[in-house]
Amino acid sequence: MRAEYWGVLVLLICSLLLVYHHLIYPWGLARLAARQPLQAPLLSRRGWQSQVNDSQLPYIEVLMPAFNESRFIADKLRNLALLDYPVGRWHVVLLLDGCNDSTGAIVRRVLQEPELAGLPVQVREFNDNRGKIYRLNQALEMSASPLLLLTDVSALLPVDSLLAMAAHFSDDQVGAVSLGYRLLQAGSEGEAGYWQYQTRIKQQESRLGCLQGAHGAAWALRRELYQALPGDTINDDFILPIGAAAQGYRVVYEDRLQALELETIDATSEQQRRRRIGAGNAQQAWRLRGLLHPRHGRLALMFASGKVLRVLMPFCLLLMLLCTLLLAPLHIGFALLAGLQVMGYAALLLVHGLHLTLPFRALRLIDYLLCGHWANLLGSLQYLTGQRRGSWQRAEEQA
Repeated sequence: MRAEYWGVLVLLICSLLLVYHHLIYPWGLARLAARQPLQAPLLSRRGWQSQVNDSQLPYIEVLMPAFNESRFIADKLRNLALLDYPVGRWHVVLLLDGCNDSTGAIVRRVLQEPELAGLPVQVREFNDNRGKIYRLNQALEMSASPLLLLTDVSALLPVDSLLAMAAHFSDDQVGAVSLGYRLLQAGSEGEAGYWQYQTRIKQQESRLGCLQGAHGAAWALRRELYQALPGDTINDDFILPIGAAAQGYRVVYEDRLQALELETIDATSEQQRRRRIGAGNAQQAWRLRGLLHPRHGRLALMFASGKVLRVLMPFCLLLMLLCTLLLAPLHIGFALLAGLQVMGYAALLLVHGLHLTLPFRALRLIDYLLCGHWANLLGSLQYLTGQRRGSWQRAEEQA
């Protein structure tokens, strides 16, 4: 009976964690955030015209690492040339990390266009490929700018992005700011629903001053808060912002301005991307385990509930299946639970194996969620076994 006792206990704990992570925590976060006043600064507009207070705006350095970005680099540079911020108060550092496609040639050609004549850009082209984190660490050692904006090549920025960052950082308690994020074209209905959900969560976290991770498309940080990262870091856009929160700074989400993601990937590449995120989740849960200490208060609770439990969810699902199979001979209720799980997972395998489309939106969202947990499991196992490292490889190239 001892094995059955432990089976029931494990099943109960996993079930409670599953319900807490997916339902109770989001509900509690929404309730708690609703009680907090919205602290959003007024976003000024210059209209590309000189203003009397231009000299008082902070200097901002835009850091943009790039590896084999020939598809998007031209549009990105033209987009940056449209940003509205005083001349002499910002510049772009483009880090070409050993590109082996035509990215470098495109950069040189596009920068000759008359429309880009005023773009304050410094191009650092390297022959060897050392990885995004290495180049960021290297660039930060040379930077003297008080504010840093990190942005992906595949994401276009609103023209007032730098002005918005300056407005937020006028508050000395703000350590990092993330722009909102939207997809030009979602790869699937599930992906679109996922990002809508993530946006709501980030809005609520921001109200509490504890935004857990920025969108890599566009986010900014005080230079003094940047801490050099190990070269194999996967989710730098999570570890650095939450590091600012751990130091007592507010980390906020500016969703009135949204970076536009141009890249669209297919279902196979999407799973590859989610595996990488899963590996990053496992890595950050381990490396930032000190944040679980009660001295971090609200941040510790949010980190445990939102991020650490995300890593544990696929293991909870597996344990629930194993426990119900173990307990099935003892009671019809456990047998029914085991049967429902087996049939559900078998149905999903059949749907994906035959490339079928589920008929109802709710089923498609559940499918996307479970596929996410599966990718999270594989990514976590890859990290734990040392197979997954931070790299430049794009999702479609991995696929």
